[in-house]
Amino acid sequence: MNINHCFNILGLAPGSDLITVKKKFKELSKKYHPDVNPSPDAHFYFTQINQAYQLITKYYQTQNNKTIYRFQQEKEKQERTYQYRKRRFEEYLKQREAFEKTSVHEIYWGKPITIVLTILALFFAFDTYLPLDSITEPVLSYKKYCNHGEHCSGTIQTANFILGTDKTFSYIWQGEPIQIYYSVLLKDVRYYSLANNPSISFHPPYHTAQYGILAVIIFICGILVLFFPLKSFSSRLIVKTIMLFSVFIYSIIQLLFRLN
Repeated sequence: MNINHCFNILGLAPGSDLITVKKKFKELSKKYHPDVNPSPDAHFYFTQINQAYQLITKYYQTQNNKTIYRFQQEKEKQERTYQYRKRRFEEYLKQREAFEKTSVHEIYWGKPITIVLTILALFFAFDTYLPLDSITEPVLSYKKYCNHGEHCSGTIQTANFILGTDKTFSYIWQGEPIQIYYSVLLKDVRYYSLANNPSISFHPPYHTAQYGILAVIIFICGILVLFFPLKSFSSRLIVKTIMLFSVFIYSIIQLLFRLN
């Protein structure tokens, strides 16, 4: 006896809810109960009604158990997903807390190196922006290099300096005095002119003073690192990174100018 046949026996549409089934069963049981209905077929119908009702009840119980099982499975899956995400979030919070507690001196290099770099940066910044010193020295020798007579360059030798020049000083003679302007600390020549005619001067197209702002940036970053509490890890990383790149670029510039 299939389930649809059971519904037909009770005179119900397949899929009727259990409340309707129970109500219909009680109604038919009273009608076909042998103690109430003397018809010869009453016992047969009563038996059929009972069997149909039992099968429908069992069917609904099975379906309900399956629904509960699926619900429990889904609930357990959601719980596992929740616990997994919770662990991942807690790990993220721990990592973030560890990053936030990272000292600025643990990024790239330690505190002693920061102190050294800050002092050196201050030294180079002073050398760049302090007023220039000057001295008058006679030309000891002059070497000239001309390219087809159009582009001339050369070097001027004095007692304390070797100066690069261009065709502006192509006709300077030995013993002629020149006024040399240089930085106080590193003695880097910024420009020079004829002592007797200051309007004739030579300014090197490139010199370290043009990049003095990098020394200032390194110094400011060093002060921030050493004396100011940078609250977030990102701010500490940014300051240290700016300092790192500034030190690298400025070191390369200084090295190139010293070699030349």
